Amino acid sequence: MTENRISLFCLVDGLPSTRAFPIKATFADTVGDLKDLIKTNQTPAFDDITPDQLTLWRVSIQVVSANKHKPILLNEIDSPTELDPTDDLSDVFEETPSKKTIHIIVQRPSPGEIWREHVKRIEDKLLAPGSFYRDKLIRFVRGDQSFPTTDGPLGGLPFVVARATSTAQSDRPTLLFLDLPESPELQNPHSTADDALDRARRPETLLLPLFGVSGCGKTRTAIEMLCKNWGFYFNASITDWGSNDLTDLLVSVQQMQRYQHRDLNSNTQVHLLALALVLGRVITLQHCLDITEHEGMTFACKDWMVLQVACRTLGFDDLLTELFTLLANVIRLHDVNINVMRDFVQTRFSELRQRLLRLAPNQHMGERILLVIDEAQNLGKDDCGAFLSQQRPGGSQGQDTSGDIMRPVLSPFVHGLYQSLAARSQFCVIPCGTGLSIHELGWLQDSAPVTKDYEDQLRPFTTFKGWDSLKQVQNYLALVRSSLPDEQARRTFDTRVPGEAVSELFARLRGRFRPIVTAIERMICARNGHSDWRKAIQDTEEMLTSIDRRFYGKGNIPYDIDRMLRQ
Repeated sequence: MTENRISLFCLVDGLPSTRAFPIKATFADTVGDLKDLIKTNQTPAFDDITPDQLTLWRVSIQVVSANKHKPILLNEIDSPTELDPTDDLSDVFEETPSKKTIHIIVQRPSPGEIWREHVKRIEDKLLAPGSFYRDKLIRFVRGDQSFPTTDGPLGGLPFVVARATSTAQSDRPTLLFLDLPESPELQNPHSTADDALDRARRPETLLLPLFGVSGCGKTRTAIEMLCKNWGFYFNASITDWGSNDLTDLLVSVQQMQRYQHRDLNSNTQVHLLALALVLGRVITLQHCLDITEHEGMTFACKDWMVLQVACRTLGFDDLLTELFTLLANVIRLHDVNINVMRDFVQTRFSELRQRLLRLAPNQHMGERILLVIDEAQNLGKDDCGAFLSQQRPGGSQGQDTSGDIMRPVLSPFVHGLYQSLAARSQFCVIPCGTGLSIHELGWLQDSAPVTKDYEDQLRPFTTFKGWDSLKQVQNYLALVRSSLPDEQARRTFDTRVPGEAVSELFARLRGRFRPIVTAIERMICARNGHSDWRKAIQDTEEMLTSIDRRFYGKGNIPYDIDRMLRQ
């Protein structure tokens, strides 16, 4: 060897020789150094991989003009030699390489390997030991971060901040979270959540919409179910509980034209985002369980529910949202294959499910993980465009915009959730929300992975108990009163919620769980030391029934009627 320099022609597996590129190295360089040089040379094509993910093969392929446009495939080459990154190039090439010859075949990692590496980087960035969010999870699992409560004269009641709240009143309780079940065992007599769980845990129940009028207790029922059974909580409203990840998914669909071509590829893009949503929760829960095992602590499904539903109050919203954002960015920038994504999420989901089943206190879960989609009616709007139904008429090909097979994003989103399944029995999808119409129930049925013969298994849950007698309202107020820390607080409560308010509550808001709870919250929360229980009831009733458009939104009956008529 008279020259220290070496010139090698490299070619990526599967490309023709016209795509070969030269690399200048030295005989003293190692194969690992050569990988670095190739990575740099192939920017931006190799931006999504690291040099150590490349596999280099020593070959000797003469470049022939007649075949220069024919792809060269590694598996068709006789006796290629895989190179070890620790080898010196002087050991690989004992003399100057031949001219007009391909010397190195560069094998990229498989799409699955690339995706796994991206996920690992995201996990390392957000949840590596010593990271901000890892430390927050440790404090939460240890119980150092207790459930937030109100302050002031009536302190000690649950206090959770909704996402749309810019300034929270720390003396106004969030009674939706009062007296949540501490035990996963079914109550005697059964609660509404117990009855719904009985349906959700049946092997044939793949979809269980919670269907009812505004304020009947759907969200409370879903939260109680998640106290008793492992599950994920997503919320499609920008003003409600939980993380921003699902609403960010909707924004992505609204803003990106690739999701609105009204073809099956558009559906696939939504499937990918739905899988990213599930994966973000799987990653977070797996890290919680890792911490639990390391710390020798217990972590129950109720704790996991609180972390998801009250994440903004606890400071975890950014974690759940950022996980989804980073995963969605990889999908957008690197054209992730749906089969790769599906296989990866199915594996991680199945591993998590088996881990939960091994936890002795949670054998009651009946092998099902619940996927709650709260405020699901927002997925039925046309803001995100229209998508082809998977239940397409026979023989239809290509693009088709006929109304009978067009669906809102609700349909491909629920289809995407079912892509997480390795087996149908692993989870139950539970959409709930004010204003779910008969159209959305039909779309949801189309989206479940069952044949038309099984539609009776998809009937919604509609039996929401309570609030149909004065005694029930009295019992609830007694529960709130008994939850206060001392006698002074209870006397203040009696002043702000006098006996005559109870009968008025029942007369004006009978049968409505959320409006009655909201009115009680308003009575408890004084303004300038003054509380007006009559105005609290009046304001709640007006919010519920007024046709004034400033009240249009969540829980307003005229708005829900108008929306369903427009659909």
